[in-house]
Amino acid sequence: MSAVSTRRKVQSVRSTPLLESGGAVVGAATLVAGVIGLLSRGVRKALDSTSRRPVDLPQTVTAEPKRPPLPSQNVLRSLDPIEAEKACGLLEVSSSSLPSDQAPLFAECFRALASAGSLEQARQAREQLRAVADGAHRVLFCRSLALACRNAALRVGFQPIEEQPALTFAPGQSIRLASADAAGRTLVNEIRLERDGSTSVATETLGISDGSCHQLLDQFERELEDAGVRSQPPARKFTGGVPDLAASVEHIRRRFRAPLVNRPVPAREPSRARRAMAGPLVKTARRGL
Repeated sequence: MSAVSTRRKVQSVRSTPLLESGGAVVGAATLVAGVIGLLSRGVRKALDSTSRRPVDLPQTVTAEPKRPPLPSQNVLRSLDPIEAEKACGLLEVSSSSLPSDQAPLFAECFRALASAGSLEQARQAREQLRAVADGAHRVLFCRSLALACRNAALRVGFQPIEEQPALTFAPGQSIRLASADAAGRTLVNEIRLERDGSTSVATETLGISDGSCHQLLDQFERELEDAGVRSQPPARKFTGGVPDLAASVEHIRRRFRAPLVNRPVPAREPSRARRAMAGPLVKTARRGL
């Protein structure tokens, strides 16, 4: 029989310096150096004590981004409102980590904030930077979970055969993975961005006719725990062999869909009406020969 195990409200996963689908993981603080020349002396002074210190990548990636403390009131009072907005905007995302393919957008937002010439421009640029930082963190968190699932499948003897990345990393989107072993069994993973903002990881077994799905899911869940995945306790249910996850349905549809090219088209018997219409034409043609 087959079953599904679902972890809801995933809180954290162990960090990794490399993501298979997103390249290296970089710290946002390293991107600040690219805009230092656009900042006033007062803003640079506010950054000196925080974001320009060496920042190590975190040991775990949490569901919610962590915000560092903002400059003290004494520091902020020494800056004009535009400078204070810039300093706070840069500092509040300085401890972020992000996949390297998100860095260009991040750097563009940094430059927009650093070069803002009015308080309104600075506020808008800060808001945009925060939104981009939150989005980049969501990408990093989901990709880290996908890598944890892939590695867990490898450790229980399954080789990856399929991966569908999320399109926008917006609520309702998902990353879908499939792995198979030599016995023809399949593990399907679905990392979902739920409508309430939380993230869940669901794992379904396919191609299992006995009760070994329980043992397989137990092993897989232990590997996820070892990878630092923390969430609500996994909930499990039988599927009776009927695919339950949208990722499983899609995987089976793609795997067993018959190709449309070179498919033989059966000859159709002409209808009685067409034979009746063709009769006079045949006779006329014969008379003309």
